[in-house]
Amino acid sequence: MVLLPCPQAKDVVQISQELSDVVVYCRAVPFQSLSDAVLYQKPAEMSSFSERKARKLIKDSGNFFVRYNTQHLSRIYPLGLKMNSSNYNPQEMWNVGCQIVALNFQTPGAEMDLNDGRFLVNGRCGYVLKPAFLCNNQSNFDPKVPIHRNDQHPIVLTIKV
Repeated sequence: MVLLPCPQAKDVVQISQELSDVVVYCRAVPFQSLSDAVLYQKPAEMSSFSERKARKLIKDSGNFFVRYNTQHLSRIYPLGLKMNSSNYNPQEMWNVGCQIVALNFQTPGAEMDLNDGRFLVNGRCGYVLKPAFLCNNQSNFDPKVPIHRNDQHPIVLTIKV
């Protein structure tokens, strides 16, 4: 895991305003389908998915969604229909390479604890680099069968309390 500098760090690099003015990080675009996105969507274009839509993509096209996330930003957000502002498990979204996984921060619980733990390792700076296999657009990783990978093997932890 690569650690990124914390925004509160004292070493701030100033860049020219002219250069800053020409930078466009990403533009939100509607999502049509994975095949259309791969053919037509530009790398600086981002699509947003409800947790339900993301789960469907993971279930129906897991490896394709992994490869989509190597080339495009995806933002996952909680369903707005929930009356209690409950959260979904962010790990399943991270497992397929989704970069922006939004949660209801007003709702404490295991999901928020998991999110806090994920970003604790880099000083809570808000971004953790993905593992190499989630950056490779030729990845054969399938979230439905995570144990079948040629390049790495899962670690099994047993915890006794």
